[in-house]
Amino acid sequence: MILEKEFIDSAYTLSPSKIHIYLKHIVPNMTLQYFITFLRILFQTLIVISHLAFFKIFFGGTDECYGPACEIIEKPVLPELSSLMGYHFHDLSFAWWTFYAPLMAIIYMIVLVQMMVKRLENLNH
Repeated sequence: MILEKEFIDSAYTLSPSKIHIYLKHIVPNMTLQYFITFLRILFQTLIVISHLAFFKIFFGGTDECYGPACEIIEKPVLPELSSLMGYHFHDLSFAWWTFYAPLMAIIYMIVLVQMMVKRLENLNH
């Protein structure tokens, strides 16, 4: 769509090379689209990682022990938010804050990313 704009046609007549047109005219017009795409992918990644934590598939991996005196419970290696939420899901009856604190942080991040995408889309149109 950017290549069909009128200023690109005039840039072809005035500028010396296609690399110059790409760097000076196309890239500045595409950076906002790239950033919006990055935020959408970030939103989807937060959702997927949060859902996988409920199945004990943690982002940073798990500590596993193969000896006879090992615990059966898998612990996350990295204490990131979705791993903490999935690991403490069964503690809701006696330590509810260990589940709800990471959950509220993840919801807060998701809402912020979604608000940023909406504002940038309004700015773009």
